[in-house]
Amino acid sequence: MTMSTEINGPQVQMPRSMFGLPGSMAGFRTNRLLLSLALLALAVWPGAVGEVTRAALEDAYLAVAVFVAATLLMFYGAEKALNFDIGAVFRRTRLSQVPLAAVLGALPGCGGAVVVVAAYASGNVTMGAVVATLTATMGDAAFLLIAKRPDAALVLLPVAFGAGIIAGYIVDLFEKRRFSEAGGISDAPHIGRTRWQDVLYLALAAPGLVFGVLGLAQVELSGVWADVALWLAMLGVGLSMLIWARSPVKSMTNAKDSAATRVTEETSFILAWVILAFLLFEYLYNFAGLDLEAMF
Repeated sequence: MTMSTEINGPQVQMPRSMFGLPGSMAGFRTNRLLLSLALLALAVWPGAVGEVTRAALEDAYLAVAVFVAATLLMFYGAEKALNFDIGAVFRRTRLSQVPLAAVLGALPGCGGAVVVVAAYASGNVTMGAVVATLTATMGDAAFLLIAKRPDAALVLLPVAFGAGIIAGYIVDLFEKRRFSEAGGISDAPHIGRTRWQDVLYLALAAPGLVFGVLGLAQVELSGVWADVALWLAMLGVGLSMLIWARSPVKSMTNAKDSAATRVTEETSFILAWVILAFLLFEYLYNFAGLDLEAMF
């Protein structure tokens, strides 16, 4: 079985990769392929390096990626089901873009913030809207806060929401960003029909979300269930890296693609960078003696 990579639309020009290699090889983006292979090597490395790497990959997938996928599926699925374009909504409500962006940012998870950033990239919102959503968001930590300290959530979430609105309007006073002449239409490659990897990605993310929720509730897994969670995360990460390495998409997807395709592509892109951040911290902490408590 081969991975479908049909593209309808602008073709991505591949610059030469690191080490002077071609920008793409056998359908893979060379830099992304090299990074994916390096992650695989680190994950199977014997001893402490492999253990730390696998734990970081599991955390990145079950604590971040599955929640990103769920929230993006909610937004993009609603767009398709209700036949509306969130970018067009933003463009029609320029004066209320900032509070709307803050609302999306305040929602648990980071999917709302991703949607706003995508709208900015396609020329549909101002920089103030981006600042508003990033200020208002608590990301996946909001799930834990609501579950463990609902009283604190009732205070912190509205405060973050209000701060986002204020910050957004202040930024827009000084940053007059022109909207795209293309009317917000994305120039990202149009992949087309839903692919088998999109279906498989969501099929893995569904049980992954269950394990992610258990993790937020601080439920300790042991025995066979701990092994199931680990292997599910490894499969999810592996599929994400494969999709990302072959993706024609630079970062954000085309609004004409299916919700499943958009979720798969964007979550894989986000996960790649989340993994790098997690690994950087874990390696510094475990092998370089990083101690944040001592520093602060």
